[in-house]
Amino acid sequence: MSALAQYLRFAGRKVSGSDRGFDRGGETTKRDYFAKHGIRITPQDGSGLESSHTALIVSTAIESDNPEIRRARELNVPILHRSELLAMICAEKKTVAVAGTSGKSTVSGMAYHVLEAGGLSPSLITGANLMSLQSRDLLGNAAAGTGDWLVIEADESDGSLTRYRPEIGVLLNIEKDHQEIEALMPLFQTFRDQCHRAVINAGDARCLEFRRDGDVLFDVHTVNGMKMERLELREWNSRFTLGGVSFEIPVPGRYNVENALAAIALGVALNIPLAACAEGLSRFHGVERRFIRVGETRGITVVDDFAHNPAKVKAALETAKGKALGKNRRVL
Repeated sequence: MSALAQYLRFAGRKVSGSDRGFDRGGETTKRDYFAKHGIRITPQDGSGLESSHTALIVSTAIESDNPEIRRARELNVPILHRSELLAMICAEKKTVAVAGTSGKSTVSGMAYHVLEAGGLSPSLITGANLMSLQSRDLLGNAAAGTGDWLVIEADESDGSLTRYRPEIGVLLNIEKDHQEIEALMPLFQTFRDQCHRAVINAGDARCLEFRRDGDVLFDVHTVNGMKMERLELREWNSRFTLGGVSFEIPVPGRYNVENALAAIALGVALNIPLAACAEGLSRFHGVERRFIRVGETRGITVVDDFAHNPAKVKAALETAKGKALGKNRRVL
């Protein structure tokens, strides 16, 4: 929701909104950021709504009897789900939609930087904050470029990924999470049907079912037939070569190497030179709450990670194990 609000504000639209967390006095830093960028925050009691408003945008978490929704109905203000608004934005851009059970936020961020280094000046609407964008005095989950391309996350948890018709869809993996596999496969089939082209993880058998001629494939070792070589998993970064080009990504873990290969595959699909892909990935410094080093004291390194399904937990623990050989490890 905050990413949509920022994107519209960056595009010159008047934006206001509410959040129960703000009403309780929380997240003052985020509220101050919105105020700084001209996004008006009102109480979540309907008082901020006016009949002149174009629409009320709601997330899946908002109940049907929420005061804002009741007030919008009284004023005949159209009510749109956040994915409906995002679909409308996507229809105006050349869109890259990143889909999959795990890795969407990270690959979306990497993809944004690859397109940026490729000279495409992309925009971004994603579900988590990029550390690199925070260093540009942004919240981190949205950016507005001057080019035609937009990178988004396509969420399968509520089925909203079927609303989009992207130029390129990136299929990372399909695993049980919010829904059973039997329910997920038709959603991803519809998503793929609505993509003009696709970048597909050939190492995931379920994703590979959706392969079509002309798709760009990647897996844990290759991109479009090019084999990764000289892989070094270092303490807080990784290095490898691909197609004769050296890559260094400033985030740890084998899973992030695979995420990087997905972003490189997208670059290949867009004819972005490998050297530009390498430059873009070197600018990616991780996503908030995705194995981010919080600090270190008395020899103890504290890492924050939002891992919340088996595949993500496994990836986080494997990365942590590689850093603490012979040391005590604690997971909270």
